[in-house]
Amino acid sequence: MAEKSYLLKLLSSIDQFAVPTIQRDYAQGRDKGSNKDLCEEVRTGIIETLYNALTDDKCILLDYIYGTKDLSIFYPIDGQQRLTTLFLLHWYIGKREGIDRTNAAEFNQLKKFTYEIRDTSKEFCRSLIDIDVEFDRDSISDQIKDSSKYHGAYNYDPTVLSMLTVLDAIHAKFKSTDVKLWGELWGRLKNIGFWCLSLEHFGLTDDLFVKMNARGKRLSRFDVFKSDLESMIEKKGDKAGDIWKNEIDNAYLDAYWVKFGAGLSERNLFRTILFYVKMLILAKNLKSEYNDLWESDESMVNYSDVIAFIKDNAAALTVVCNLLSNFSVWEKYVSDTNLFVKNVSSVVQGKITGYKKAMVFGILHWFAYADGMSADDNFFEFKRILENYVFSSRQPNIRPEKRFYSSIIDSKNIGRTIAFLKDVIDAYDRKFSFNDYVSKSTFVELDYEREKLAYKPLKDIVELEKLPFLKTNISNYFFDGVLYLTAAQLNTIAGDEDLINKALRVIYSYAKNEYGKFSDLLIDQTLIKSGHKQLYYNSSTDQATAYMHKLAIKIDDTDTLEFGDRILTVNGNKIYADAADCVKSFVKALSAKLKGGQTVLAAIDALLAERIALRDFSDCDNIKWYIVKYEEFFYTKTGTTLSVLRRKNYGGIDDDNVYDIQCLSDDNDFNKEHYQPFYQALANKLNNRIMVSAPLGYTGVHIEYAHPCILSNGWTIRINKNGNWFIDFKGNKPLSLTEDLTIAPSGLSGELNCSGRDSIEAMAKFLNSL
Repeated sequence: MAEKSYLLKLLSSIDQFAVPTIQRDYAQGRDKGSNKDLCEEVRTGIIETLYNALTDDKCILLDYIYGTKDLSIFYPIDGQQRLTTLFLLHWYIGKREGIDRTNAAEFNQLKKFTYEIRDTSKEFCRSLIDIDVEFDRDSISDQIKDSSKYHGAYNYDPTVLSMLTVLDAIHAKFKSTDVKLWGELWGRLKNIGFWCLSLEHFGLTDDLFVKMNARGKRLSRFDVFKSDLESMIEKKGDKAGDIWKNEIDNAYLDAYWVKFGAGLSERNLFRTILFYVKMLILAKNLKSEYNDLWESDESMVNYSDVIAFIKDNAAALTVVCNLLSNFSVWEKYVSDTNLFVKNVSSVVQGKITGYKKAMVFGILHWFAYADGMSADDNFFEFKRILENYVFSSRQPNIRPEKRFYSSIIDSKNIGRTIAFLKDVIDAYDRKFSFNDYVSKSTFVELDYEREKLAYKPLKDIVELEKLPFLKTNISNYFFDGVLYLTAAQLNTIAGDEDLINKALRVIYSYAKNEYGKFSDLLIDQTLIKSGHKQLYYNSSTDQATAYMHKLAIKIDDTDTLEFGDRILTVNGNKIYADAADCVKSFVKALSAKLKGGQTVLAAIDALLAERIALRDFSDCDNIKWYIVKYEEFFYTKTGTTLSVLRRKNYGGIDDDNVYDIQCLSDDNDFNKEHYQPFYQALANKLNNRIMVSAPLGYTGVHIEYAHPCILSNGWTIRINKNGNWFIDFKGNKPLSLTEDLTIAPSGLSGELNCSGRDSIEAMAKFLNSL
């Protein structure tokens, strides 16, 4: 049951009124930080209300005060801010009216009021009762600070400083009060009441954070974490603990407030601490699996391991404080990683991906080195190498409905990555440049970075790394200590779709011959994986390998269709090793021509012509040559952004060479703009018109690009698995025949033999001969 009470009545019924460590500092007197205006508005309002009630001799109620008793000690759960202001008003009026001398017993009840948040807060409340001031002076706080009972340590206690500010505000309001009222105000303080609800069946344990306060809000997990941490700090007693207690609700929280506002500042500060310390824990326990459920669902937060780690590791709290003090410097570099919640109403959000976990930890640990760090040249060199290392672990997610990257860094093995990054950063002597440090280091993981640093000028390497479509991985363009292509040269290719198409066809020409056979390009017949492009397989189960297509070189990050671009920049991965070898062969050959004075365009044209001329086309089963020779097998200029080469599309039969270029829209719709590359290439070779001579009398015959292909003269044509064309005359057998055309006994159909020849050119020649 709630009981109507007032401050002196409450104090007389208990042995002590103690604001517990679980509560925040007294904040109504805050005059610094991003929320100082709000604090000033709150204290001005409540002091005005109290002044009017006392001078008008009216009763007021300050809503509910929730608390719990434990051995005659009352601990407020909600209402401590109002009660603290009321305590200070009692002190001010009591001192001004001399109540400490005329009614000392009643005034001394105020000695029961104390703060347990910090020892300095507790001592100040006790000392304040015995400090006398002169009320004809402008400042109360200056006199208190001049007192022998005021210690220098109080200047670092936010609760004490806030109390001093409120006392000055009370004095500013009350100092001009009618002199006739002095002597009566102490008695009128009983008119300022509140409802006091004692929640004695709730303990002072972690249960507190789920109990409702007077505003219908929960005490946050951060409040409880901070209370538990500071209880541990009190027992441990180190310098870092003092810094934490002085700054957590001031400089640290203020910085987050400026960035995120009131609704998200605490949550994101808490997330920073949790993530960083949990990564430090992983670095010491490499085989531990990281539970990242809390990243997406904050109701899953468990911080006991964080407090235990800080307790057992002397430097842990220091690096946490360093990190938080540098927040305004580093936050911009992790803003897109899901470390921070950006929506006040959001309870669930995306997890931090594996490779971004590594990126975030690397940046956080760099700035945990010391207080007051800046983003200097060494940081940017570190960040460049960090990105190179992390991006080298990325793999394309080959499911077309999931257009993002996966990573070999996951919750099961992330500890090894974090430990490596921590070792690199911890071993760095900040007196030297980071690049010099890497050059002299012995980390095997940084071998390639040392090779880059040995190349001069380094800026050429950096420019290549910055190309967005390479994702920092330049291993197919800089290798064996040689920079084969510059950023400008590679950008020239990336900015021209025709050059991209030609470059990819040259690259494909280096693929092993067996990978060019029709039978080796089959895609899952159920079409479940029909979005996968297939260059070639290393095994029969490797049918999900992404195909090198035009998006293998992507121009900028505004294009979200990243499907497949990692294939051109993978080296050593057994799935993509052959593709990387093809790319390197192309790069070497192109580089040689460029050094010979040719332009990029001329060099690629020459390479393509040379690769086509080198082939022996006696094997008509080999589709590789068609893919190299005809751009239609990679893309069509009228198609949409992403195209997929598939075999065995619906509508085909086993004897047919059924290939389908599936053009996908931006929403990944598989049902748009398909075409058969053999028929498209045939149509393009004939400028999309087939001239048919008399006596058939047909002109302007249009080719449809579906399979089988229907000409406008009624014929149906199909290309079969042997590379020959089957023609159904539909009753219109041609009068002029060629030796390559074998007519069926029925006379209704024929087969054009293309053995040892280009099937597309053979069919075009036949149609032109009619």
